[in-house]
Parts: sequence; C-alpha cells; structure tokens
Amino acid sequence: MNYNRIKLVFLTFFAVTLLIASFSTGCTREETIPEKGMEEIQADEGLPVTVEMIKPQVFKKYLNFYASLSGIKETTEYSKMADRVVKLNGSVGSFVKEGDVIIEFPLDNPQVSFEQAKAALDLSKMNYERMKALYETGDIAKAKLDGAETQYTVDKRNYQAMNQIVKVQAPISGQIVELYVKVGDDIGMNKPLFTIAQLGTMKAKFWASEEEVSKLKTGMQAVIKNGGEDHTGTIKEISMAMDNMRRAFAVEAQFNNSKKLLRSGVTTEVLIKTYENPQAIVIQKNLLGKEGEKDFVYLVKDGKAVKQYVKIGMIEDINAEILEGLNHGDTIINCCKNLLEDGKKVKVRNEGVK
Repeated sequence: MNYNRIKLVFLTFFAVTLLIASFSTGCTREETIPEKGMEEIQADEGLPVTVEMIKPQVFKKYLNFYASLSGIKETTEYSKMADRVVKLNGSVGSFVKEGDVIIEFPLDNPQVSFEQAKAALDLSKMNYERMKALYETGDIAKAKLDGAETQYTVDKRNYQAMNQIVKVQAPISGQIVELYVKVGDDIGMNKPLFTIAQLGTMKAKFWASEEEVSKLKTGMQAVIKNGGEDHTGTIKEISMAMDNMRRAFAVEAQFNNSKKLLRSGVTTEVLIKTYENPQAIVIQKNLLGKEGEKDFVYLVKDGKAVKQYVKIGMIEDINAEILEGLNHGDTIINCCKNLLEDGKKVKVRNEGVK
C-alpha cells in the first residue's frame, strides 16, 4: 500500500515537471528574435558618422627654411703671429668696446720687432718735435720739417701695426660670443682667437630655390621658434643672383633680440608667411575625395550623406583651403569616407557638435 502511494506521487511529480519544461521551451521559441546583420541595422538606422560644422578661420601658408643665427654684425679675429698667449682681457659674454685689447702676446717676439718699432717711434717723434721748434724760430727750412714729419708718420703706423699684432684689439663693440684660446696656449699663424657679435638684432641667412625665391619679398614676415616662443622678424635682403654652387638664392631675415633670448650659432627653422586668408573655409585634406578631376566632400543633410564638389585653394600641412562649394555653417562628415555614398542614410553620433 505504501509502495503504491509512493509510486503514484513520483509519477505525478514527473508529469508536472515535464509539462512545465515543455511550456517554458515553447515560450522561448516563440520569443526568440533573429539577430540583424550590420548592413540591415545601418539600412534601418543609418551609418554612424561624426561631423563638424564649418566655421571661418585664419589660413596661413608658410615656406620653411633652416638657418644659422648670428649677430647683425659679427667678426672673428685671427692671429697674425705664432707665439704664446700671455694675457686675456675678457671672457665669453663680456661686453667690449672697439679698440679694447682682448688678447696679448709677448712683446719680445723677434718675428714682430715690437720693441724696435717702439724705439724707432720714440726717436722719430722726438726728432719731429725738435724740427718743428727749429722751423718756428726760422732756423731750418720747411723741407727738413716735412722730412721729419714723414718719418714720424711712417714709424707711427709701423708701431701701430706691430702693436695690433701683439695686443689684439676688438674690431667692433659687442659681446665676446666665442673665445678659442686660453692663457698659456701656443698659437700658430692665422688661427682663430675670438668672435665678437652685436646681438641686439639677430640675422638668419638661408637659401631659397628659384621657385621659392619667386614667392619672397623684402618686408615679409619671418618667424623662428626658440624655447617655446615665437620670434617675429622680417626679410631684409634677397640676393638678385643665384649662387652657382648651391643653385639657390641667399636670403637674410632679421629679428629683434633686445632681451638676448636668441643666441649666435644656433641652427633654427625659419618660417616665411607667403599667404594669409583671415576668413577662410578650411578642412583636413584627408576628407577630400576624388572623382576624375573633381574634388568632393560629404555633407549631412536631412539625415543623409550628400556629395558636395569643391574647389581647392592653398594646401598647408594637413589642411586645405576651400574656395568654392562650402559655406560657413555647413555640416561636413569627418569620418569613414570610404563607406559613404551620395544619398546614403547616416546617423550622427556627435549630435550638438559646434
């Protein structure tokens, strides 16, 4: 009896479980929705795109060159004798005046005969002054005075020449920007000693090809970057003759350096602005498509991609100036160019873009 009841309960439970499972499976089958492919979704909702609104902006065209900076006036002095440096009267960065003695060599160098030149000058000066006094009292003729004066002038010039050899002077006023020797160095003939530059204004000399120089004019703006800052100057000189070795034209731009931020000898990039449109329509040139000889972009209008033909102006780096075909306020598609076609439904992902 008990066995039959247990068997009945078990069969009843099994039947109920089977019924519930069948019901659940049936519901699942009825509610399963086939997944849509990407093309179907895009056909229904549109191809996801991002856009940007056309706004007027400044468009500039530059030519790029490399140049070495130097002072507006810069000169290097060379040794005119072979001997040992005995004294330095300055260091790099020192400001000196024209005529200041910067480097001194021994005075007794036999190659120069400085002491003999000094003795000859003292003697001829004394003789000239004596002859001048005698001439004023009428004791000698004018010819003797002229002879003494001539000899004194010759000895004076000879002494000055010897003096400039053993006591090397600054040829211009400015800063010592390079010192090539130190005390005790043995220097040969025609070796560089020091460089002096006037750094209040800097110049950059560069070379332009025949095509480039045709776009340059004196007075054009030039820009160099130094330490993260832009320094603005102007073109001052453009050579009229091509350098045969370089096959290029020399161009010089000058920059104010009153704050002494620019240094002589530094190689820098020079940008020359050759064109500017302050109210340009500018797009990235990778957004341009090509159809034969025509250029085009895609705009968004009424939820669809619309092919718009354009006329290109100047190209600078990654940007293109558009002369015709686009207006301020147009909404241009800035992605997935290869997936677009005229009239294709699109869905803007960055709604509210400005």
